[in-house]
Amino acid sequence: MQATVPATILRTTLLLIVIGGAVAAAVGLGAWHLLPYEALEARTFADRFAVWEGVMWGLGAAGTLFGAAALLNATDLSSPRPLEQVQQQAVDARRGRTLYSDLPTLPWILLSCGAALMLAAVLVRSATLG
Repeated sequence: MQATVPATILRTTLLLIVIGGAVAAAVGLGAWHLLPYEALEARTFADRFAVWEGVMWGLGAAGTLFGAAALLNATDLSSPRPLEQVQQQAVDARRGRTLYSDLPTLPWILLSCGAALMLAAVLVRSATLG
């Protein structure tokens, strides 16, 4: 039995989101050795963990917020826009025409990567305290 095109697209999208979240978590956990601890004068394990946790929370929040903004078609960072242009963007978003119309999974991947980084920070913090 052959799957329909929408089902295939949905499965591919979900797979990309899961892979994106897993990659983000792996990068987050692997970034432990890449951060410039000496330049930040983080010599003890607790100081290094605080730097790593701050980076994970910052990147996670940025990814999550940018993904949510992309879903709402609110990532146009041009100069101040007239109210008519903002209203037109809202109408376009309701019709499915956004900045990411050609890449519909990008906002979801950003959202999942950001959430995965924050989840990794929470899980590692709970594992070190418990």
